[in-house]
Formats: sequence, structure tokens, C-alpha cells
Amino acid sequence: MANVQSKTMSPYERAMEDMAKAAAAHVKAVTDYNIMMGVLEDPAEEEETDE
Repeated sequence: MANVQSKTMSPYERAMEDMAKAAAAHVKAVTDYNIMMGVLEDPAEEEETDE
């Protein structure tokens, strides 16, 4: 279905969609890098509790 939608989009709309996908991938890559380097905490990890 995405292929059908892309054929009906103008070149400008297609470029804007591609740029939005690239921006989202960039944000994810930067976030993953910062989690790996310990700058940010991984939200998927369970919090440790001191008991």
C-alpha cells in the first residue's frame, strides 16, 4: 500500500516524507548512542531498587 501512496504523491511530498523518516532515524541513532555512552538512562531497563 505504501508503494501505491508514493506514486500518487508529488515529488515535493515524497521528499518531505523521506526527510521526516531520515530525521526520525537520526534522532533514534543519537538517542541510542547517548544511552550506550551512559549519558542517558535506558528507559527499557528496569529500575534497580535498594531493599
